[in-house]
Amino acid sequence: AQGATVLRLGECAPLYLTPGVDERLEAGLAFAHARGFHEIGRSVHLGVDLGSADWDTEADEGRLAEAGVSVRHASASDRPVLGALLDAHWPAWHPEAEIALAKGTLHLATRDGSALGFAAHSAIQPERGWFGPMGTAPEARGLGIGAVLLLRCLADLRDAGHDHATIAWAAALPFYERTCGALPERRFIRFERPL
Repeated sequence: AQGATVLRLGECAPLYLTPGVDERLEAGLAFAHARGFHEIGRSVHLGVDLGSADWDTEADEGRLAEAGVSVRHASASDRPVLGALLDAHWPAWHPEAEIALAKGTLHLATRDGSALGFAAHSAIQPERGWFGPMGTAPEARGLGIGAVLLLRCLADLRDAGHDHATIAWAAALPFYERTCGALPERRFIRFERPL
């Protein structure tokens, strides 16, 4: 009645329940297949031990500053530049980014008045130490912006008392493993069906 044409299991932006059915749950997989759902992809949650490093970014932030890149906690005044970055590359992440911005859990990298990247945590499931979303504009990749933003968020989570972080719906697994030692914890099968 509201115009939806497909139904997905667990994916309800911005307050996601789960990215699909945990591949270990045979009953859940059988439920999905029996009701006409079909697989549309796979997803993985990574885990990070927050006690395994100090997450210091001072030297890397100094290097970025020399290249004219500023990294900071975002504030309400950053909403226009953050919005422009999201509009250009990840419009579906507006709701989560707005939640994190309001909570003060979003970090932003800028240069010459434009946002180059962002990373957030605790937008959803804050009690579980969830990281994400994050993204670096394609033209700014390779400078180390993403690593600094990620590590700043992990330091926030550690300082808030978490000993473990979850990187949900992770892509770029080698980046996360290299940058913070993240390892796969749960794997999901994503399902949808037409309405």
